[in-house]
Amino acid sequence: MDQFEPPKHLSSLTATINDGSKSVQAGTLAFTVVGLYLVATAFSATDEDLLLAHMAPVAQLGVQLPVTFSFAIAPVVFAPLHIYTLIRYDMRPPKVRRRDPRGLTQRGVRRASRIGQMGQ
Repeated sequence: MDQFEPPKHLSSLTATINDGSKSVQAGTLAFTVVGLYLVATAFSATDEDLLLAHMAPVAQLGVQLPVTFSFAIAPVVFAPLHIYTLIRYDMRPPKVRRRDPRGLTQRGVRRASRIGQMGQ
């Protein structure tokens, strides 16, 4: 039995997938950190803080902001970050398809394998 030898373009295809995944992973990590911070802020606020408009310290910035500001700014920060993360995930497959020198999509691979089986 012959030894299996992977196609020559496979190493460049793997490198493309890994490079694209790094930026997606970084975006997902940022999205998760911001989301967790917003959830922690939401759970740490009390009804009294909201009704009396108490100031809450933001340790990372070294300032005090009204608690209501955190609730107002959360959707403005979270929604674009979520959309950016979804776009990054959506952009990944076309990059891989462009890098494949044979230009085969998943459907093309199935079709090529059926054609190969017919010739046997």
